[in-house]
Amino acid sequence: GLGLAGSAQALPDSTWVVAVGNNRGDASDLQLLYAERDARELADVLRTQGGVASDRVRLLLDESADTLRRTLITISASLRAGPGDGVADAPTATALVVYYSGHADAEALHMRGSRLSFDELRALVSGSPATMRILVVDACRSGSVTRVKGVAPAPEFSLRLDNRVEAEGTAMISSSTAGESSQESDRLRGSFFTHALVSALRGA
Repeated sequence: GLGLAGSAQALPDSTWVVAVGNNRGDASDLQLLYAERDARELADVLRTQGGVASDRVRLLLDESADTLRRTLITISASLRAGPGDGVADAPTATALVVYYSGHADAEALHMRGSRLSFDELRALVSGSPATMRILVVDACRSGSVTRVKGVAPAPEFSLRLDNRVEAEGTAMISSSTAGESSQESDRLRGSFFTHALVSALRGA
């Protein structure tokens, strides 16, 4: 998990965050009220409590699919280039966290009249050279991004958290299954899913 509260920091020092919020989707989508606020909140908690450097946080509000695509490609190029100091040290743990709040269907994100397919989004995130890649999608029918095919019980296991970051690979988290709607709340001034996520990252 992304446990950030207290002294333990689950993200590597070299972490990039792309937080995307789109109140506007397709022309036929009802405009959302809090998707852009959700993205700001998530970016803020990762910056202030997750220790992510401000210059490695990209906040994309009411942007197009092409802007998100270019941003992910640019960050991947930066990660491939490395620190550029010429020192041949052991590989450094790096992370890419991509968060999206807005409209979607079972096939694609809806971003201000443009679309980014889940297949392309998965490929852009999974193809990043970051050692840890986390994709969080808070949108209706976003379960398509995870390609869930079912689950089965597994034996219990213990989990130990400390300041070391050894996780590698890609994790994808969605707020709904491929057939469900996600909802936002006027009382919470945000989506139920992101409110719970941000509250947990703050230590609730």
